[in-house]
Amino acid sequence: MSDYGFILVNETIFIKNDFETNAILPLINITYPKELYDKIIPQEISPSDFGFSIALTENYTRLTIDPKGYEIQPNGSVTISVKFYLAKVFSRVSDINFSASIPLVPALSLPCKQVNSSLSIPFFMIFVSQHENFTEQMIKNRWTLLGTLLNVTEGFSITDNVMISNPAKVYFALLEFTEAKRELILSSLGEIKVRDTITMVNYDNASISKLKPSLLTDDFKSVIVIPPLTNPFSNNLSDANKRQVDLGNSLERGEKYTITLEYPAKSSDFIKAKDGLFELSLPLRSPIDGVIYDYTVKVNFPEGFFVYGKAEESKVNASPLDSNKSIEFRYGLAWASKDIMPIASFIFIIALVAFVVVGKPFVKEELKEVVIRTREYVESFEEKIMATKELIELQKKRQLSQISKAEFKTTQRLLEERISKANAKINELRQKLITLQPSLQKPLSEISDLHHDYDRTVRDLVNLYDQFSTKKIKAEAFDKLLPVHQRRVDDAKESLLDSIDILRSEVE
Repeated sequence: MSDYGFILVNETIFIKNDFETNAILPLINITYPKELYDKIIPQEISPSDFGFSIALTENYTRLTIDPKGYEIQPNGSVTISVKFYLAKVFSRVSDINFSASIPLVPALSLPCKQVNSSLSIPFFMIFVSQHENFTEQMIKNRWTLLGTLLNVTEGFSITDNVMISNPAKVYFALLEFTEAKRELILSSLGEIKVRDTITMVNYDNASISKLKPSLLTDDFKSVIVIPPLTNPFSNNLSDANKRQVDLGNSLERGEKYTITLEYPAKSSDFIKAKDGLFELSLPLRSPIDGVIYDYTVKVNFPEGFFVYGKAEESKVNASPLDSNKSIEFRYGLAWASKDIMPIASFIFIIALVAFVVVGKPFVKEELKEVVIRTREYVESFEEKIMATKELIELQKKRQLSQISKAEFKTTQRLLEERISKANAKINELRQKLITLQPSLQKPLSEISDLHHDYDRTVRDLVNLYDQFSTKKIKAEAFDKLLPVHQRRVDDAKESLLDSIDILRSEVE
């Protein structure tokens, strides 16, 4: 649980096949109390090719895991992990006590030999309530509620009212964060200023006057706080202040408030030079240890610079789980524009020229690598198109009842894995080609657009087969629509291959 009352839930299921034949995993349902439906914020699932969805039924909230026809070999096993956040579940019941109804053991649609459950609360907070089959332990300086149940039957669950206390009155604020924006502002001198704008809503019964942000870097002593209605002020970030900042206002229950924080960052921590250009690698982690419904990261470059690709990225339901991800931005001096005189400072230009002189030039070895990577790029497309063709043929076999249901699901999963791997390789090689030869940006963008068109037409065709197989459309309608969709796929494929051939001839 975070300092804002968000609870990160990790539902992990270990399944072993004790039979002598392959076992196809069925849909797995986990059910929770009905009132949690609006408080669950989905995040991720592992294995990544599995799917999951959350639905509200008449009596409960249901999380469904779709293994996509996954097969477990005899004596084999699989571990499934679904992560989501619970938001706005705690409420204040006194000056220092908070309570929430929490599903300590959710109901699973499978019997389990053993269920392990744990709940950790923030540092210096303690449990007030007691729970049958659960004990308290201090783990990594946090009090943790631990429970182990054996031979749990299908549908068994435990939902308890958990009460915690904050006797030391450490920072704990019941806030939700509707949006946030992190801007990196680069100066012509190569300096970086970070500007975090955070919008929050207080759902606590008490007023809140401080925030505990997760800043991009902590190698400075203070931050400039810019409230909406008062003058900016400097806020000390010493350990004595517990890394907290004043809001400049007292936020009451139900009130919405936006605040901006500004602080410096070392350019050497985020920017490196390569092939006469600059690369800025920015962690995706958000400025709050919790979920932000709408989060944007943006880089503002100084006048006289050209950006390759996007300078802004957005994410819905951003969370600390994104901390290990990063966004790459590439930029350089726009020498070619008639309106652009290198306005960047003389010092900055000298630094760039020095790098170009002493750095590795774009020589024949790199030209050779461009050719090799282009061939790999083309081969990845050929692999994807071949796997897609086989997937469509598989749909035809199902329509004509020429394949069993089990064989269809297994083959479908294998083909989708091939397509997914090819897509990953295509995206990886695209970035490498742009890095090696920025002039390829335009033809690669055209290929990407045609690639999206091709995917869309294939998806429409597969959906048509699915609708017919599930009897959502009649045979007469299917027979009329099939040649139309097939022709769209063929046309999109031809346009895509033509564009790829142009790229290949241009490089080679």
